[in-house]
Amino acid sequence: MQVIRSGEVAEEWTTRDDIDGEQATRHLVSRALTGTEHLVVDVARFPPGFTHHLHRHFEADQLLIAVDGPFTVLHPDGDERLEAGDVAVFPRGDWHGARNDTDETVQALVLFSGVGELVEAGYEESTR
Repeated sequence: MQVIRSGEVAEEWTTRDDIDGEQATRHLVSRALTGTEHLVVDVARFPPGFTHHLHRHFEADQLLIAVDGPFTVLHPDGDERLEAGDVAVFPRGDWHGARNDTDETVQALVLFSGVGELVEAGYEESTR
């Protein structure tokens, strides 16, 4: 058994072309960190104005759990507002994104199943 105290894990700030603003991530579970072969878990913080535009992962299913909120999950079939405790499920290959259109920073627990490292999930950015 391992206990990971997320508050003790350093945040990594990410900026990319497919993100408006910055995302803070704490990497909690992966093959390199915990020896798990089929699970990756991160805590992500989305500051006000943050948007991660539509993208998809071909090699992993993804869960996005609102720790606090609200924030909006983007999807081609229609956007959905998540409140604290809500879970969005994205089967592999499903286009999705996230947006924080509030004045508060929000957090999400992000899980990828079937891979041991995030890079193994694959990634394709949507053309905007």
